Amino acid sequence: MTLENVLRTTMRARFFTPAGLLLRAGLLGATFLALSAAGLRDFAGALSFSAPLGVPPFLAAAGCAVYLVFYFAWVLVVPVLVIAAALLAAFEVCTRGRPTATRDRP
Repeated sequence: MTLENVLRTTMRARFFTPAGLLLRAGLLGATFLALSAAGLRDFAGALSFSAPLGVPPFLAAAGCAVYLVFYFAWVLVVPVLVIAAALLAAFEVCTRGRPTATRDRP
């Protein structure tokens, strides 16, 4: 399976479904894990104006920005997506089998 097929399958998933929310949370988590494994965590020192040795300042700032975006996505967005998926799944289980519209009784 190629990366292109994975991306197409991911984008085809409906967003407001439990599976779609968990899939996107997983993608954010995997991206953050890859960035951390690649060593971009060291670039976060650019916040205190200390770039890693041998790295140009503009590259350190760019690496810091990318890492911080995905760090905050991991800390703030991923938990929200997981909780929303759980609540949506629970709501779907609770409303399964019930009519969507009720008639007014005279």
